[in-house]
Amino acid sequence: GRDSVVIAYVPETICLDWIPGGGKSALCSASDTALGGEVPNLLAKAIKAASAEGVDLSLIPAGLAHRDIRQGEFTEEDARAVVEDSGGLRRERKRQLTDGGVSLVSLRATGLQIRQILTQSLEAAFEEGYDASYPYSAGLRFTVDASSQHNKLGTLELEAADGTWLPTDENQEYSVITTQDWASQYLQASGTMTEITPLSALLKYAGETKSLTKPTFSTLEFTESKTDRGFNGVINVPKAICLEWLPGQGVSNICSREETSAQGGGVANVVAWTVLEYLHAESHDIDMFLLDAADCQVDIASGTFDEQDFQLLLPYNHELVFLIVTGEQLTNTLEQAIHYALLSPQNHGSYPYAGGLRYEVKASESLGDRVSNVQYHTRGRWKEVIPEREYTLGTTLPLADGEKGYDDLHYPVSRIESPDLKIRDVFQKFVTQRGIIEDVPLTKYSTQSFVV
Repeated sequence: GRDSVVIAYVPETICLDWIPGGGKSALCSASDTALGGEVPNLLAKAIKAASAEGVDLSLIPAGLAHRDIRQGEFTEEDARAVVEDSGGLRRERKRQLTDGGVSLVSLRATGLQIRQILTQSLEAAFEEGYDASYPYSAGLRFTVDASSQHNKLGTLELEAADGTWLPTDENQEYSVITTQDWASQYLQASGTMTEITPLSALLKYAGETKSLTKPTFSTLEFTESKTDRGFNGVINVPKAICLEWLPGQGVSNICSREETSAQGGGVANVVAWTVLEYLHAESHDIDMFLLDAADCQVDIASGTFDEQDFQLLLPYNHELVFLIVTGEQLTNTLEQAIHYALLSPQNHGSYPYAGGLRYEVKASESLGDRVSNVQYHTRGRWKEVIPEREYTLGTTLPLADGEKGYDDLHYPVSRIESPDLKIRDVFQKFVTQRGIIEDVPLTKYSTQSFVV
């Protein structure tokens, strides 16, 4: 039949992988894919080649590619196997895998927006474990440092018409072809629908070139994470991180009230995000992690951090509990906890901090009207918390038992079997693997604004 007609020849095997050195290939070693998979790079090249003239670059997630391309004859059946998930592969959670019929759109994006797509997709790949989100491109190349906690994307260069590579201009607009999913997720843009699919692009490219050769890599350099490399024994703190309970309260010994009045302190945010990232790395399917401010007792001073510092920082070492809660319960919990924290200075330690969850607070409003714009973090972007939707929340045992004003957590949709983990143990283990403690960006602070 038509599917078995030879359309191209493959001089040497083209390796699949999603993240660099990820070991996804059935035919190649991890060292063969140290800069990523050759198949998704080839797909990106084919998609750009199939696009209208004047398209500057293609930008796609690794998850569009599913198979190695073997040396020898290449048929339409082979092309389908490359871009269509057979169903035999384990599906990544939350629709990470796509198929050959995925919608591709063209749009105009500034250099800054392109950097935004790459940054968020790298974060989804490495902080949330969605390997299929690793980015690939034709017409664009970049360096990646997976060991960096918050700045994984390095240099970014665009291929000019004459074949030279130039740094992208953050203010200049470029013509981009990408998936409809990425355009809406990362840029909140719809783009112009094209008739191109990954399958049609690969078939066209194979038919025109008659020979599928190894492509160039869009990842120029790749530094693996410190977790993979192992720990050298020293935990560094490049810059001091402020303790705060209620924003502007002034419990820090190193920061002024002015520094914490708008969004609270960094310490509890760092702990919450670190615990969340550890749980994701260990394949626990949770959406956000919530703790109360007083779980954290000291500033994190610059310099080095040792065993005693962990005990001073997190003296209580509460057990972790996983709950299924609705978006309405989540918002009500924040309202109640903030209300309780505001009742008296003795209660300020009950103020909520979270990883993967953020909100705005107007302290002068009445109970039920203080918290707004509640969002959760998924696949590298922020989405609105929907009242009727269910979410998986990680928290500490006292909060799950409804203490300190967290009454609603005592009545979740369900309490699911939780791992035998404690907050200080998890924080210490993950920080020790990384060898560094850094503040999280202000955009990831759970309190986005606090108005008295």
